[in-house]
Amino acid sequence: MELCVNWSKAIPRFIEDFNHFKNPPDYFITFPDISAGSSFTGGGYLFIGAVIHNWMEGNFIQPCPGCERDIHVLRAGCLLSGDGYWVGICPYCGLVKSQSKAMEVVLKGSIRGNWSNELGYKPIIQKESPYRFSIKEGLTRDGDKEETRMDVPGWLAFMQENYPDCLE
Repeated sequence: MELCVNWSKAIPRFIEDFNHFKNPPDYFITFPDISAGSSFTGGGYLFIGAVIHNWMEGNFIQPCPGCERDIHVLRAGCLLSGDGYWVGICPYCGLVKSQSKAMEVVLKGSIRGNWSNELGYKPIIQKESPYRFSIKEGLTRDGDKEETRMDVPGWLAFMQENYPDCLE
């Protein structure tokens, strides 16, 4: 059985523990359930630190018709025409909702650009030394720097270690 996040439990805990997520490496954790994009901005898996920040700022949320509190958007996407969708969950009443007309959800706040095309994103800390080519020497490297990437935990390992009660 594959584990997944119980977002009704995780969202309030993540917001409460925002200080844990606002700095690297935990800021850059990506979850398979959280993504956004549009045909003109690109998109991908959102960094959890950016998502929590936007939830707290009142962005990436929609009004809940069930309890009149906030639905926290987990996934949104839109086409160039402005049509699209968003899917979210209300952590208070458990309502899962999806709706079209998502452009405002994607463009509002600081979500744009805070994503990776792949799960398990690891930002570059140090770029490798560049290569150059000359007829005389062939392909050579200017320096000896190797690429170094930040060690960002995977979403499942992170959840098992820090929030095991939010997995099911």
